[in-house]
Amino acid sequence: MVTGGQVRTIHRGLTVLRAGLVLALPITVAMLWGSFPKRADLTTDTTPFASQPNTEPAARDLAWYAPLWQRDLKQPPIPPAPRRVSKPSKERDPLPVLLATLVQNDSCFAHFRNRRGEAQLRAVSELIDTYEVLAIEAGRVQLRRGEDLVWVELPKENQH
Repeated sequence: MVTGGQVRTIHRGLTVLRAGLVLALPITVAMLWGSFPKRADLTTDTTPFASQPNTEPAARDLAWYAPLWQRDLKQPPIPPAPRRVSKPSKERDPLPVLLATLVQNDSCFAHFRNRRGEAQLRAVSELIDTYEVLAIEAGRVQLRRGEDLVWVELPKENQH
């Protein structure tokens, strides 16, 4: 239960807080009012002069803004990325040999023989030699090296 003394204490505290806010409001308004810039004169001289070009914002073309942005605004904002043409390499790393695949509900593994002849067990997103394992399906595995995607399948005599 709240006693009468506690209510009076809360009332005094709220009164002091209200007085502080009332005193702070004019000071805050004065500080903010002084920090805003004065209004600019937006009227333009409509007298035509042959020596001065029309500098109204609606009449300016993109060439007028180009020095401000330090680039030609008629061009795309981001230069297109150069197209990479991959040259087919005649010296291709030998693909790992797929020995078996294990596909269950939540886990998939592939059993490989790497280029040194060692047997290795790999899951998705792991590396085998210079290839990354992307997908494992029953009987085949998708590998990626750089931008090259390759499917490696079980040899015919190992499939059951």
